[in-house]
Amino acid sequence: TSLVGLLQGKAVSHFVSHSWATPFQHFVQCLQHHAAFTGAVNPTYWICSFANNQWDIASEIGTDVLDSAFAKVLHSHLQGVVMVLDQQVQPLTRVWCLFEFLLASERQHDLVFATDLGVLGDQGASPDIALQVGRALRTLQVVNCLSSVEEDRQKIFQFIRSKMGSLANMDIQIKQRMSRILQRLGTMPVNAHVALREGFLPA
Repeated sequence: TSLVGLLQGKAVSHFVSHSWATPFQHFVQCLQHHAAFTGAVNPTYWICSFANNQWDIASEIGTDVLDSAFAKVLHSHLQGVVMVLDQQVQPLTRVWCLFEFLLASERQHDLVFATDLGVLGDQGASPDIALQVGRALRTLQVVNCLSSVEEDRQKIFQFIRSKMGSLANMDIQIKQRMSRILQRLGTMPVNAHVALREGFLPA
């Protein structure tokens, strides 16, 4: 069973999207900032490494990505989704994170980006990470995104193609949706030309 199963976890308030390559201390700091940002007394986070049974991960993934534990949680009633970002914005290089972003957007979950200095758009958060997101968006191509298991990667690609027609269409959707989120959070550069150059907005 999972750690959450052993501890008989509580109802989930927030889904966490992140890269396993992010250092754990950084990961914890990001969630601490997010918890303070929400103002909730006891926010509860769904984190795959603790919530999934790592001894039987195949059963957590399922044969269809929409049957995966990730999709089931994202299709539930959540207060929001938090994507944990590091300086390399590694979630934008991981196909599972982009899949999670797509489902969160479709479900219209409140999605924010947490860093080790704060939540983007909140006081204390560095604008540098927003620029890093912009640079990552500029060169983003879903076809180049990775997964620890190639079979999972191909399943997600198949899902994206069936839903959007092509991976290139997914690229456009991600860039547009992330641009809108960053605009809403007030983290967009003031100069529109800078925004275009940094990749925030579709040309």
